[in-house]
Amino acid sequence: MFCRGMGIMKKLIFMFACLLSINVQANLFSNSFTQKKAHDAYQRGNFAQAETEYIKLLTDNPYDAQNNYNVGDVLYKQQKFKDAESYFNRAVEHAPLKSQLQEQALFNRGNSLVQQKKLDDAIKDYKKVLEINPENKSAKTNLKIVEEMKKEEKKQEQKPKDKDKDQNKQDQKQDQQQDQKQDQQSSDQKSEDKDQKNDQGQKQQNGKDGDNQQKRDEQSQQQEKEQSKKEQEDGLQKSKEKESKAKEQQKNGQNQQAQHEKSSEQKDIQQSNGASENGKDDTKLDDAYAQSLMTKPSDDERLQERSAMLLDKFDDYEKNIQKKLLQMNVTKQGEQKHGQKNW
Repeated sequence: MFCRGMGIMKKLIFMFACLLSINVQANLFSNSFTQKKAHDAYQRGNFAQAETEYIKLLTDNPYDAQNNYNVGDVLYKQQKFKDAESYFNRAVEHAPLKSQLQEQALFNRGNSLVQQKKLDDAIKDYKKVLEINPENKSAKTNLKIVEEMKKEEKKQEQKPKDKDKDQNKQDQKQDQQQDQKQDQQSSDQKSEDKDQKNDQGQKQQNGKDGDNQQKRDEQSQQQEKEQSKKEQEDGLQKSKEKESKAKEQQKNGQNQQAQHEKSSEQKDIQQSNGASENGKDDTKLDDAYAQSLMTKPSDDERLQERSAMLLDKFDDYEKNIQKKLLQMNVTKQGEQKHGQKNW
């Protein structure tokens, strides 16, 4: 019975082994088919389909280093850098130490870190790659680039600090300028107030001066009016004097004409009756006065004197003429009666 039981057990084990072998072979066949589909999609650039197929391969073995690397690679191609970093982490952890797969996983993880601006972690990964393979040119190049980026990043970080310092200096300068401006405005305001007060005082003074000046102008105008009035009166007086002088000259001319007429009449009388000695002297005197009368007076005083003399002389002439006329009448009467002169 025991032997018989052992035989059944062997059969069962054999059958299980056969089924397991068949299942493994089926899985291998399935994985190979999925691997081919993922590879073909990757070659065509269909990274989304390749991602789906590679993830299927991880269903049975989630920690497979190669498949994790492949998934990280297709995610990087789709610019899903954070997700790619997580799959590269699994690849680095489960790949054989210092193997080519681990070297490549470190390099690609460094690239993902650079894309996320994690420069310090990227520099560490590139250095680990060079520890595994010092001749990796891509790692050397990327390391230099990232180090320069890091320097530039520090400069950029320093700039805001410098900018803040400059801003603080500028703010302080502006504050100082503002204070100076306020002081200047205050000084200008005080100066303006002072000038305004001075202007008011000056205006008041100018007002007083203006009133005084107005009074002076009024006085000056009054004086000018009085002066003009006086000049008009003087002009009228002079005009009257000139008119009076003209009338006097006209009168003197008439008197001279009358005197000449009387003198001519006297000469006629002397020629008819015989001139006496006194008559002869009077004729000479008449000629002297006539010559004097013909002389143009040089001033008003002489003219007045001459007028007075002429008037006096005219009276004397009239008396002499009347006397001589009387003598002539007496003489004529005496001759008619006795034939001789009768004085």
